[in-house]
Amino acid sequence: MVNSTTHRLSIDHYFSSESSLSIASENGIEETQSEDSNYILYQTITLLYSHGITEKLTGEYGFAYVKNVYKGNEAGEREDVILTTNVGFDYLFRNWLMASFGFSNYSADSTDESLSSKRNEFFIGVSVSL
Repeated sequence: MVNSTTHRLSIDHYFSSESSLSIASENGIEETQSEDSNYILYQTITLLYSHGITEKLTGEYGFAYVKNVYKGNEAGEREDVILTTNVGFDYLFRNWLMASFGFSNYSADSTDESLSSKRNEFFIGVSVSL
């Protein structure tokens, strides 16, 4: 059995009917079944700003900070810091059809160099709801 404890705080603020800001923070500890560690201390902070540009077009900016510290193994501890930013737009063609497009930047920095990475992604999507 894997045990975990989490504390989460979330604040949502609506500047107007068109724009909002969501901030969330989460801290916790999670027991693992991994050979690399016995447990993980983690901290996450996310920010999402959304603005309705027109009735059909919405823009979003997101940021996330994640810090994981792996503890309890004989080789020492490992620490990972992950930063993600993204900018995207949603266009509502119909109530049931939405297109999304945007850009995302991901950066992972780890004390284990083989796990450090960076990437930039462009994304395009279509959502159909029934």
